[in-house]
Amino acid sequence: MNQETVFTELLINTNHALANDEAAIKDMVRMISNYVEKGKRPFYMYCSATGLKVGMSQTPVFQKRIEKFNGDLVQMFLHYKSRGARKESVAVEVPVAKEDAEVVVFVEPEAEVVVPTENEVEAAKREERNRRRREQRAAKKQELIAA
Repeated sequence: MNQETVFTELLINTNHALANDEAAIKDMVRMISNYVEKGKRPFYMYCSATGLKVGMSQTPVFQKRIEKFNGDLVQMFLHYKSRGARKESVAVEVPVAKEDAEVVVFVEPEAEVVVPTENEVEAAKREERNRRRREQRAAKKQELIAA
C-alpha cells in the first residue's frame, strides 16, 4: 500500500470531511512528507469538520497547534478543527440504553451576554445627544430658509 491509500483509510476512519477528495489527500500527504523529510512546516491545514483550508502564517501558531497533538502531524491533519467549526456546534454525549449504539447530540452554544463598560455607555449617550443637536440645528436652518 502506498502512503495515500493508508492516509485515505485513516481519513475515512476519523470521518474527515475530505475523506473522498483525492487532490486534498495528495496535498496532505505531500505536506506531511515535507515536514518529516525536510522539516518544512505546512502553511495551511485542512479542517476535519468543514474541509476548508486553514492558514498558519506564523511559526508560533503552528507550534502551538502541533503541541496539542503531541507533535504528531498525521494526527493533527486527521483531527484538527478550525475555530469556525468548533464554534458552530458542541458535541454532547447522551447515555444510551444499548451498549452498541452511540448517540451524539449537537447543542448550539449559548449566546454570550455582552455588558457594556461605563465608557461605552457614556459614548452612546454622547452620540445620542449630538444626534439630537444636529437635528435641532437642521430644523432651525429649515425655518430660516422658509422664512
